[in-house]
Amino acid sequence: MSLPHPLSQALLAILSFVALWSLITALLGLASGWPVLARAYRATARPAGVRLNGQVSRIGSVPERNVTCLVISESGLYLRTLWPFRIFRPALLIPWPAIKRLRAEKVLWHTRYVIETESPIPIVVSKKACAAIHPYVSAHVSLS
Repeated sequence: MSLPHPLSQALLAILSFVALWSLITALLGLASGWPVLARAYRATARPAGVRLNGQVSRIGSVPERNVTCLVISESGLYLRTLWPFRIFRPALLIPWPAIKRLRAEKVLWHTRYVIETESPIPIVVSKKACAAIHPYVSAHVSLS
């Protein structure tokens, strides 16, 4: 019995890693509820605006720290994940009127800020992101 060629072993290892990464990323994308948000708020283009990296803590129940980028624009809140995480996570553009509630939640010694839209999927952001979003929604939403 002969051993497989080292090149074929390396190729198999790479393909296995890509398949496992894709599966885990797809499952996290589905578990987060991102597809639900995408049905309502799928973006067609990235708007011009202030870009904030690493300011999204969570989408639904899935942690997003340093995976999702925000762009605060005149047309709304744009969210996009880094390319290795985009399976089942297309870019979103949530219009400002679709944000129904912005609230602060105390968790132990940390305050997190939750964005609630017409969708049932909460988006948890940092204080910095909340401060950048608040002027765009303050006319119709109060920070509670």
